[in-house]
This record gives sequence, structure tokens and C-alpha cells, in this order.
Amino acid sequence: MHAPRAFMPAAILLTALAVAAAPLQSAALGSAPGPFSTSTATAAPAPAAVVLADGPGGLELVSAPATLPLSVGQVAYLPIEVQGYHRPITVSAQALIHTYVNDVTAVQPGEPPPRAVGQLAAAQGELKLQTLRLREHALTLVFSPAEQVGSPSHDTADVVSVTMAIQPAVTPRTPLFGVHCQPFYDGPPAPFIQVWGPSCGPCPTAAGDPAGSTRDILCARQQDSCGCHPIQKIYDPEADAHTRHAVPQMQRYASQFLRSVGGWGQVQIEPGQYLWEGLDWIFNDLSPEERDYSPLFTGIIYGNFGWMTCPDYTNPDGSRGFYDPGNSYLLEQYGEYVRELTARYAPELRFIETGNEPSYGFYLCPCLDPGGPPCNAESGPDQPACALGPGSEAFAQAYGPFLSTSANVASGAMAGANPGALLIAGALEKSGEGLTATTRYMIEHGLLDRGNVAVMIHQFPLPSPNWLSGPVNCAYYQDPNDPWWLPAGCETAPPFDDYVTPSGRPIHAQEMWRGIDEKIDASPLLHDAEDMGVLDELYLFDTELHAGFHDTLAGAPNEATTPAREAMVGLRVGAINAHQRYLGLQFGFAPADPAAFNVMVQHLAGATPVYAWDAPLIDADYSGLVYKLFTRGDEDIIAIWSNADVAEELTLTLSTSPARFKQVTLTRLADAHGTVAITSTNPDLPPAAIPVQPLRELCFLSVISDQSGFGWLADLEASPVEPRSPRRPQARALPASGAKAR
Repeated sequence: MHAPRAFMPAAILLTALAVAAAPLQSAALGSAPGPFSTSTATAAPAPAAVVLADGPGGLELVSAPATLPLSVGQVAYLPIEVQGYHRPITVSAQALIHTYVNDVTAVQPGEPPPRAVGQLAAAQGELKLQTLRLREHALTLVFSPAEQVGSPSHDTADVVSVTMAIQPAVTPRTPLFGVHCQPFYDGPPAPFIQVWGPSCGPCPTAAGDPAGSTRDILCARQQDSCGCHPIQKIYDPEADAHTRHAVPQMQRYASQFLRSVGGWGQVQIEPGQYLWEGLDWIFNDLSPEERDYSPLFTGIIYGNFGWMTCPDYTNPDGSRGFYDPGNSYLLEQYGEYVRELTARYAPELRFIETGNEPSYGFYLCPCLDPGGPPCNAESGPDQPACALGPGSEAFAQAYGPFLSTSANVASGAMAGANPGALLIAGALEKSGEGLTATTRYMIEHGLLDRGNVAVMIHQFPLPSPNWLSGPVNCAYYQDPNDPWWLPAGCETAPPFDDYVTPSGRPIHAQEMWRGIDEKIDASPLLHDAEDMGVLDELYLFDTELHAGFHDTLAGAPNEATTPAREAMVGLRVGAINAHQRYLGLQFGFAPADPAAFNVMVQHLAGATPVYAWDAPLIDADYSGLVYKLFTRGDEDIIAIWSNADVAEELTLTLSTSPARFKQVTLTRLADAHGTVAITSTNPDLPPAAIPVQPLRELCFLSVISDQSGFGWLADLEASPVEPRSPRRPQARALPASGAKAR
């Protein structure tokens, strides 16, 4: 949580600086944003002032804005004026967690009492505002004469309270973050009992339900889905009460989106007929206190269980289900379904994913799963190309037409219903690799043409846990009851220190961690996009990121790692990806303590990468000190870490052009004997040098000035804090550590 720390302002800033955003001194590579925006394409206007009067009758409210438009992540300043000012006034604030007033936010989710955020020591001042939330919510400010705060006898008539609505908007083409977390891994389950019918054969029925229907999902799935499919949802008040009691705990994390699994046949139950109750509850019934993230709806492509599998809708090639782009009727119905879905929940349904890893066992290739059918079908799913994977030309030819056509139909339907919605589609890219042949096919056939599609990618950047004693099997399908189970140690961060594997091989920690950075880096994929001429149009979205913040295992502490090691991986993943055109990152693991995750989101959400000095879009060097540059409104941010053998420092040379610095904050996250220590300082000027210990530290430098876009900075240079010691011999290449980016 973000309780006040030493770096937070002790008082409201006395004078409002006229901070104007200067043009980028070093422009980001790529063209201007296309038509896609997740809320609005314009920057939020500066808030109007809150005006008070302090006269003989005490404090009175003269005027205040009803709404506060804020761009997610960007800092804004709320002017405060007091007519007749003659005494200090304490300001307290009450808002949802992850909305900051003078860098202070609620400690826990829910409705906290107002917290003191500063003191007005002059007739004019301002409050620093920042929100990481996506839904409109209230901000209440309480103004009290300083001498009366805490006094049991003070006159409550001399206290002014004003409530305003914060209206968040997302700057186009900027990153947002999600995290799978407890109590609900994929978002809150809608409190409805699913009824299947109309003819579910031998399945058991329930009193009062339609004849031939069943609530037994396992039995229903064994029947012919043409006659036994979802037909009704029955509200369950007990489940509703349980969910509403537990769900606020999800808000401990600054999670701006959370994937929620769905399916075509579960929503459109017949042509022109829809079951909306479950989604209506998630989007409309839950308050911002209960759900202040945006649901990412996945599985819209899944048409393998429902009316679309009936013989009446058989594909031209004879296959059943939604697999053939030649089936114009199913394509038309699919487009109508996506259009209805997107329009109904606009503008809140910002992200839609065609399906989780559609090129694998979930949809197109069940034959790849243990116990699945053979990969010998002549059409539809389970063709021989499944065994070759989406990187093969055979797979691209077998499934590229279907994947590209269905994605193009969906993106077209979405563009008409909600221009701010983003489709996440593709075969499935992986980090450290180039574009798959199948996604290349899709791009060549119009995937990126509308500007509202991001390419689906899943990252697996961590090496095999060769630091653990005894062999560790990190393959899936080990537990029949949980095919995705992995034992402790898998997909966790390696040690910070050199070590020897059980087989006696010495490992240099610096090389291991450098390999992780190189595996995260998407340079091979971006090079392929550049060769295809679509680098300016290509954006990425990872809905299942297998690295970072893996502090717990099934709710218990993860003995195979430490929170600090996991945080360092997560912070690096966030910074590298935010700098390489990712619009969304959903971490597959949740930390026990959300502090480091929340600090990352506070610094990177809504930021735009800047490619200057030694911070390129492609082909970064991860062998020593690494830094990534971002700008966000009037704020510039540098993320810094190091894989060097010794401590290095980043030297900052200020521009000779005079700059006014409104606020400078250096936040350092470091290993503190296995836990994460977070410290922040507020120097008057950007520091001349920032030392960074290798592996164990990551720093964020935030500079708010009148020369944003790094106009205040002339140069950056990395150098050792002390003379470099002789470099140790490099260890041999480690399994799964990743190839160096081109």
C-alpha cells in the first residue's frame, strides 16, 4: 500500500507554476497514434479551481468544479483559492485506493476516512492529483482551519467539504497493467446459475426449470450442443453476497484490467438471442468500489459449443462449428454478436481478446492436449499442421484464413460500435522470437489496417530453475486435476548471487539476469514488423505474462524464491515492455505485498516511450546499466537498473536552457534481505548521478518541469562507480535463458 512516506509533500504547493508541455526533444520512433484510443484522443483539460472564502462566519465554499477529467497516470494540479485568507487551512482527501492527492492514497480498498494531505499556507495553492483508475469515482476534499484539526470542541460549521467526480481517460497508445490476483483469478464470477437446454437428454433436471433442461454442466457438455446449450441464467443472491464481500480485496493492486473468460455460445445462445445477465452484473451492477478495473473479455471466437455447431450451419467444407471463412452466415452472425457485445458495454469494454492461445489446444488444436484426438482432421480443428505450430507455413495455410477473417470481422464490428475498443488477436507470439508465420499471414491480410488491433503475445522469459537441488519438472499436464499446475520454483526468478547447479556447473548471476532481459526484449519481433513495413502500426498486448511478482504459490509463501527477486523481474518486464509498444501487460502471478507492483504502475501507466541517447526501441544493450525513458504530460520518467559486475551510475547533464522544476522524485526499490525496500527522496533538482547496485536495485526518476519531453536534459552517460574489476569468465549458455536480441 502507499501510506505517506518521507518523499511526499508536507504542504500544498504555494504557487501554481504555468507548466506547458514542450515538444519532445527526441521524438519517439513511429507515426502519430491511429484511430484507436481507449477513451479519448485529447489530453484532459486543466481542472477549474476550488474557491473558498474565510470570513467572519468561518470557511465557506464559493465554487468548485463538479468533475475532474484526469488522464490515467498523468499528474494534474487542482488550484485552490481562499478569499480573505488569514490562517492556515488543513486539507484532507477521501478517494478510492490508487487515486493520489499530493502522493497520498488510501491504505486499503473500500471507503476510507479522509486523510490529511497538506496544509494551505497562502491564499493560493494547488493539490497534486493522479489516478490509476479507469472508472469514474468520487473525490472528497475537506478543508479545516489548522488550529481546529483534532480539537474535540471545534465548530463543525467552520469545516468545508466538497465532492467532485474524477473522470479518467486513457491517453492513446500508452500502456496499462493487469494482474491475476486473489480472491478471483479471472475476475469476479457473476452470481448466476447456468441452465442448459432445451433438450439435454438424460441429464438431471431441477424443480421449476424448463422440461429437458439441466444445471449439470458436466453432463450438458457431453450432450449434443445443438440441443443442449446455455438457455438461462438464474440469479443467486447467496453467491452475490459472497462475491461482494470478497471482491474489494482485488483492488489492493493497481490493476487496470483483468481478463474474464467468456465464449460466443454462452452469450449469443441462438441467432439474434443473447444472455446478457452475467455480463450486465459485471459491467453495470458492481460499483467502482467493488470493481474499478476494466474487464478484458476473452473467448469471443470460441464457437465450438453452441447453436453454431448444428447441422443447419455446417461449413462448406463439411466441418461443424465456426472454422470456415467460407461460411458467410456464421461470419455474419459472428460480426453481429461482436457488434452487440461491444456496443452494449461501451465505453467500458475497452479490451476484447479473440481467444486465449487460439493456435493451441484451447480451440484449434485440442489434439495437442494429453488424451486429445489425433491431429488428422482434413478441415476444422485438429489438422496435421497443429503438430507443427503457428510458426510453420503449413499452419499458416491451414488456419491463417480463418484466424485473419474472423479477426477482421471482429475489428470491423468493434470499430463501428465503439471506436475506443481494442481487439487483441493473432496466432500467438512469444518473447525473444520473431513473428510467427501465421501472424505474418494475418498482417498481410489486413489485421492491422483499422488501427484497433494489438497483436497477442505471451511471454515466458524466466530460465529453467537450475539453481534448485534435484530435478524440477516444469512441464504442464502433470496433475490430471489441474493440467496447468507447476511445482514450486518454476517460472520464478533466479538468485542474485553466483551459484553452482546440482550438476556442478558454475553460473554467473549477471549473465543469467542479462539473459532474462534479452528474452523479455521484443527486438526480433519488431525487426520482422519493420521488414514488413508495419512497425508504426504494430502494438503488442500480453494477457498472460509468466514472470514477475510471483511471491506466493497457491496462497502460501513461495519458498523457491523471494519477493525481491520476483519484484526485480516484474519491474524490468514492465519497463522493457512499456518501452516496446505494449498496450497491456497482465502478470500471471500476484505478489503477497502489492507495493512494488503498484509503484511500477504508478510510474508507467499512461506513459509514452522516448527513444533518445542509449534508449532505443530496438536492439538495446542489457550487458551493463540499462535505462528506459518515458514522458507523460508534464512528467518525464527514467527507469534504471543494472546487470554490470560492479555498481554503476547514470550521470545526468542538465540542459543549458533554464528549466523550472516543479517536483523531482527518486524512488528506489531494492532487495532488503529477501523483501523489497521502497525509499523515495525529493531533491530540488535532478541528481547529477544516480548509482545503482547490480541486479538488486531498480530506480524510477520522475521529473515534473516546464520542459517536459526531456528538454531539461542534455545528456545521459553510464559509468562504473569505481574502477571496473576484471570480468569473470562467462558461464555457458543457460537453458531457456533467451537468445540475444538482434
